[in-house]
Amino acid sequence: MEKNIVKPFRSVMWDLDGVLLDSESLHIRAELETFKEIGLKVSEGIAKEYLGVKLDEYFRDILRRFNASTSFEKVLHSHYERLKKYYKEVFPLNREAISVLKSLYGEYILILVTNRERELVDIVIDRFNLRHFFKFVITSDDVVKSKPDPTPYLTACKWLGIQPNEGVTVEDSLAGIISAKDAGLVVIGLIGDHNRSEDLSKADFLVERLSEVPGILRKIEEAKV
Repeated sequence: MEKNIVKPFRSVMWDLDGVLLDSESLHIRAELETFKEIGLKVSEGIAKEYLGVKLDEYFRDILRRFNASTSFEKVLHSHYERLKKYYKEVFPLNREAISVLKSLYGEYILILVTNRERELVDIVIDRFNLRHFFKFVITSDDVVKSKPDPTPYLTACKWLGIQPNEGVTVEDSLAGIISAKDAGLVVIGLIGDHNRSEDLSKADFLVERLSEVPGILRKIEEAKV
């Protein structure tokens, strides 16, 4: 365990897709639907390479990679409209999310840090009545650079007025883990069916269920550093 960990932690931060939402496999389905519309045969394996990457960067790279002639703006608009429907009606909440957030609310300051656009984030946190859990939400609209750059987490710490080593975050993608680690946070990596083949070893701790997170926090804070 790193010597600069501050105990107790003041904040627990959360990624959205793949952590609080069981959405990553459905995101891939939506992306493949969009690519199919413009005649691109993108495999699920290729789509998984972009877990945690900001959507516009992901789509620009795919269009370049497949030498597609379709306008980037047209493809992105089409997919964004599809995503709004998915966030409104399709993406399910992780079944342990509410109980875990309730158990930590009041003990820690909870922050949501995501690469998603604020409009989409607002749709889903209002749909599941999550807003009251979070002190604030950092989206791609709030930062110049998104994950894997450390800017989102550095911004969250700045807004909250804490040092990065006073925070811990839960992430499910390598991009998110790199972002948080480079910012100086302790990282809990969440393993699921959608990312089991991804190397998350850069995380400080690995769990397979959200319900394990409170126990990890207790373990860290009870340890002699």
